[in-house]
Amino acid sequence: MYIRHRMSEEFPIDKGHLLVSDPWLKDPHFHRTVILLTEHEAECSIGFIQNKPLTLTVGDVLEDFPSPELPLFLGGPVETDTLHYLHLFGEKVGGQPLQGGLSWGGQFEVIRLLATNGELHPLNIRFFIGYSGWGPHQLQSEFSAGAWIGGPEFDLKNWQTPPADLWRTTLRNMGADFISIANSPEDPTLN
Repeated sequence: MYIRHRMSEEFPIDKGHLLVSDPWLKDPHFHRTVILLTEHEAECSIGFIQNKPLTLTVGDVLEDFPSPELPLFLGGPVETDTLHYLHLFGEKVGGQPLQGGLSWGGQFEVIRLLATNGELHPLNIRFFIGYSGWGPHQLQSEFSAGAWIGGPEFDLKNWQTPPADLWRTTLRNMGADFISIANSPEDPTLN
């Protein structure tokens, strides 16, 4: 058995940190997901699911984009008619700085120029359809109910890990207390 409600100074719920779903979370939008929080305030929290790639590419949703082969991810169930991006280009593109050199948003004209120059690849930018969002104090309430586990800060290794392995790998990398969670079966009746 593991402790469901886990938050510490090492793994707080904060902007730039990962949020890992509890293995028994029933919501199909968030089953075994890893979310990067880009905003966490009393009024709202916003993040992007890191391990739900789509079969679409950027070229499928942006006409004449210079790097049409870049993959798209489902950022979450909110406003799935919007496109967002996280990048490692810092002040060159701008946007909201997070952790580990990562930024959210910024000047899309610069992104297009970088794509034209062949400078975009899956390890320096990630595009998302929609986002994950919570209203006032909602995320803290879900955390207290055991739906989420506070995770580490973003690290480029997160994007180097295959999306299908990210949930388990993130938990295993969080230390011995999380190994049993990472090893929990998809179907609890098989335990």
